[in-house]
Amino acid sequence: RFLVADAGRRGMMTSDEEFALGELDQTLIHLRSGVHAATLDSLTPKFADGMIKAAAVQSGAAALIDEYYFRRWGLGVASGIITLLALALYLKIRRIDEEQKER
Repeated sequence: RFLVADAGRRGMMTSDEEFALGELDQTLIHLRSGVHAATLDSLTPKFADGMIKAAAVQSGAAALIDEYYFRRWGLGVASGIITLLALALYLKIRRIDEEQKER
């Protein structure tokens, strides 16, 4: 839950992970209610399914956090390039203006 919440705070879309967490909650409820009425053999498949879903949610949330940092890095690079281009354009316009004043 922590990784999904962390990814959500960073502005990433976490709807799939939140839906999967809801399914995990349902699995946990079934396991808790089945403890008193069933044998261990009948609960093992549900437990294994829940562990697989939990691992999928964890890896999905970690991937979202990695994507967040990748996007931040990309935004920084793009901003730097745009700033350099704007500066180059400013210097070019200034040089053209100076050349026209000399004529």
